Amino acid sequence: MDNQVRNVQKHCLLILKEVIRICELKNIQYYLVGGSALGAYRHQGFIPWDDDIDIAIPRSQYQMFLEACLNNLGQQFYLQDYYVNEQFIFPFAKIRLNNTAYVDNDLAHIDMHHGIYIDIFPLDNIPNSKFGKFFQKNGLKLCNAIRMAKLNLKSPSTLKNTILFFLKYLFPYKYLPTLYSYFMQISQYKKTTHIGNVVGAYIYEKECIHAKIFGEGKILEFENVKCSVPEEIELFLSEIYGEEYMELPPVNERKTHNPRFISFNENYKHRGNE
Repeated sequence: MDNQVRNVQKHCLLILKEVIRICELKNIQYYLVGGSALGAYRHQGFIPWDDDIDIAIPRSQYQMFLEACLNNLGQQFYLQDYYVNEQFIFPFAKIRLNNTAYVDNDLAHIDMHHGIYIDIFPLDNIPNSKFGKFFQKNGLKLCNAIRMAKLNLKSPSTLKNTILFFLKYLFPYKYLPTLYSYFMQISQYKKTTHIGNVVGAYIYEKECIHAKIFGEGKILEFENVKCSVPEEIELFLSEIYGEEYMELPPVNERKTHNPRFISFNENYKHRGNE
């Protein structure tokens, strides 16, 4: 394993322990999800080439978690979401480690905290009807397109780039958080069978998980830290990764982030964002 990747993992683990402390302090249910859940089950820790941690919290407790962080987070940590920092362009939160840097290429030009981080996602209700799912899915696609436009990201498609150009100048960015919240929480006050991380890395359909699979959580070891994962972890992993989730992917399919800059003892902004 690359020494730098392992060092990032160790710093992420510090943040994870703090997040768990906050959740236990306020009796907030959380789950390792995505590659972190797979890592806990298959490797009892990080997937060897992975360098982040993904956590999901039910929407009913998500705001409580953010408020708890504002009041109880240790001094070496920083809560980042788009209501705390207007320059932050994601519809979920990150907990970052002060006096470190992990600078994603697409975000290097943004004036914000760039410390090593873990992601905190809300788990939202998935509409029961096909139309509701279609509406939520495509509404979030629109939000993601606006976000891409604001980041000046390019698509291989000329047509898509034209659309992104117009979105960048026609849609006021200050309304994007409200638009994201609308589509994410469109079924918040309805009784639904499925919930999901609808702004996660995987396609919408894979993120639509029966609520019973999450349940009350199950404790697994993650780098010798006891962590909560979805209660029916095997079903959860098969939904996301397919039945062969215990098999390692080919080397050329092992995804990493490839950040522009990493530091374990200084803030990126202190380097002048070069």
